[in-house]
Amino acid sequence: MRYKNFRTEDHIQQRSYEVFNYIIGYCYKSGRIEPKILISNPLIKNIQQTPSFNVFYSSSKGFYFYKDYATEHKGDCIKFIQEIKNLKYRSEAVKSIEANILSLRRY
Repeated sequence: MRYKNFRTEDHIQQRSYEVFNYIIGYCYKSGRIEPKILISNPLIKNIQQTPSFNVFYSSSKGFYFYKDYATEHKGDCIKFIQEIKNLKYRSEAVKSIEANILSLRRY
């Protein structure tokens, strides 16, 4: 049985906007994530003619998710990092986020 660090995952989820913004903020005209604005899916190699990927805030969960309506890719920021970096385990994505993204923005 694998150990799951819920405290670390909760911390990452609370800062999900920062995670998405760090990785794909450049895809938006403003240079920052714009929830509900569709962009080309960064998880696929070809640029989509009709953008269908968005990042949105779930008020019931309290953090951001992504969804692509064309490919059905969807999930939280940890799953997004796991997919974009082609990592096998969620724990690898958690470690990557902690080491490479959130560690740069400690207050």
